[in-house]
Amino acid sequence: MRNLSCFERIRAVGISGLAAVFIAVVVPSTTSAATLGLNLLFPDVASGIIDVVYDAGSDNLSLTGISLQLDEAGGGFLDLDVLGVFAISVEIDSSGLLVANPGNQISVTGEIGAFTSGTLIDGDITAFGFVGDSSGMVLEFAFTVTGGDLATVGDFATFGVGGSIVGTGSNTFVNWNSSWNNLIFDIPSTGSATSDTAPTPEPSTALLLWGGIVALAVRSRRRQSRA
Repeated sequence: MRNLSCFERIRAVGISGLAAVFIAVVVPSTTSAATLGLNLLFPDVASGIIDVVYDAGSDNLSLTGISLQLDEAGGGFLDLDVLGVFAISVEIDSSGLLVANPGNQISVTGEIGAFTSGTLIDGDITAFGFVGDSSGMVLEFAFTVTGGDLATVGDFATFGVGGSIVGTGSNTFVNWNSSWNNLIFDIPSTGSATSDTAPTPEPSTALLLWGGIVALAVRSRRRQSRA
């Protein structure tokens, strides 16, 4: 059996399959005490050494780390030629709800191969989900793509929607009423979170795909009953 990289393990934790995507679409929500069930595709940017800091006073959740690798089409991760910055800034209220705000954004920079503008992907965050506690949390962010070299590549070009799954590692989370982080002694740049940022099917596509599967199942059952 092939050994999974740390980034592939984060992806495995975050992906709940097509059924989870269908449920998330049928029951719209900006956030929940559960992941969004993101189904990440390609290209996929892996990031690490991420500080996760929540300030209860301003309701700001910020994630800042280093973009490290790119898997463009499922062939495996390659180190970036020029490492970049992974950054998310969102407003989360005391109930853990995503607050609509133009400042809810994601940006992943870096360079590799023909992608040399310095920006790999930018987006406006539209949904948030989470599970876990102080021993470790999974944070999920869905976003509308707004720019970057990867915006016209692979499934980003197909869907125009992306997702980022972050594993925080140990942290000081108790609830969203108080500030928390994953830093060592509150020292910046000591966070150990990792993330995958990649395209994810837009809701209408997920619904159509799910509907097609259901239709095929019904048709197959009808044929069996007639036989």
